[in-house]
Amino acid sequence: MFTLDALYNRLDAGTTGAKVFFTEPTVVPIGISGKTLDEVMAKMPVVDNVNGAAVGDVANGKTFWGLRSGAGWGVLTGTYTAPSACTGTASAAEVLFGKTFCNTSGDQTGGLATQTLSNTNDTVSAGYYAATTLHAVDADLVADNIKSGVSIFGVAGSYSITLSGDAAVGDVLTGKTFCNSSGCGQNGAMTNVGTENITPGISDQTITAGYHNGSGVVAGDANLNSRNIKSGVSIFGVAGSYSITLSG
Repeated sequence: MFTLDALYNRLDAGTTGAKVFFTEPTVVPIGISGKTLDEVMAKMPVVDNVNGAAVGDVANGKTFWGLRSGAGWGVLTGTYTAPSACTGTASAAEVLFGKTFCNTSGDQTGGLATQTLSNTNDTVSAGYYAATTLHAVDADLVADNIKSGVSIFGVAGSYSITLSGDAAVGDVLTGKTFCNSSGCGQNGAMTNVGTENITPGISDQTITAGYHNGSGVVAGDANLNSRNIKSGVSIFGVAGSYSITLSG
């Protein structure tokens, strides 16, 4: 059975206390109905350092029985003072949509929209953006899609092109650029002859080296026919048929 000292210590400091052996009287005085010390102890408050209120949890000036150990036990007076009014300066547009808050105008509900980035344009609309990566916005932002030696948004490129081709500058028209196995950005050097007309003669006619646009001609001669060419002779691909029978 708990003793009176145990009950006192419980009320004084929240001490658990221990029972001692005691033999109760076998006869109860007539007309008296009481409680045992154990029953009284069972009704005593116990230490609760988890859910027991502290002075800062209770309104200023209000008394209560503290259940926390040490100075937090026993009859205490609360110290909490609620703010008289909201003093916040946030507006609805500055608080996430659907979240409540209080400012000098009273209770408010946020209206700040949640936005997401898009890979279809470079517009960044006003609003709240959840943490993300640019790769999540555009899956093509990877090293294999970026030129080697170039970094885009912190992604270092690894893509390179193996150039091929055996054209030389003399094989490409002047003013035109091209690539070959030596690299790109080379300038052609082939002369642009344009239109060139040739009149055959008794000697070779020089054809200018370079690009001809196809509108030039080799002058014809109506007398270039087989009847005017000695039989057995071919001039410019025309085989002669003319022959003379001599007599005398």
